[in-house]
Amino acid sequence: MTTTPAVPAETIYNLLVADWDRANLPLPNIVQRETAEELREEIPDEGLVLVYAESGGVRSSPRGNMMYKDETVNVIIDVWTLKSHEHLYQLQGEILRTIEENTMDVSPYQLVRPLSFAEEYGKTFQAWHGDVRVELSRYAIRTGYTI
Repeated sequence: MTTTPAVPAETIYNLLVADWDRANLPLPNIVQRETAEELREEIPDEGLVLVYAESGGVRSSPRGNMMYKDETVNVIIDVWTLKSHEHLYQLQGEILRTIEENTMDVSPYQLVRPLSFAEEYGKTFQAWHGDVRVELSRYAIRTGYTI
């Protein structure tokens, strides 16, 4: 029996691109990354959203008889805008709305939920930056353990 591979950043990237309410707020440039690195993309008028798995990886815990496990991983959604402070909060609000409306069964995960959102101050003149942390969980995944 095989389980579906779980790529957490790709799952969140696909969710944001598919469910972004374009009538409410233009779709920003959404980029999936492998890791957090310095900003190397240009920030368009619509804003820039970088999606990557948080360092620390997947947390795994056994479930009962070691034949099944639960997995949890955090994803960072890094938000940038040159427009305004208000635009940063609009982008973060749309990200939170998208996550909250799709909390259950975001395949291959059973649960995705926002953990926090914050903004960073004073790093760049007239660029607003913040991040949204989300947690993805999979439950009762079959392990390679056999009796």
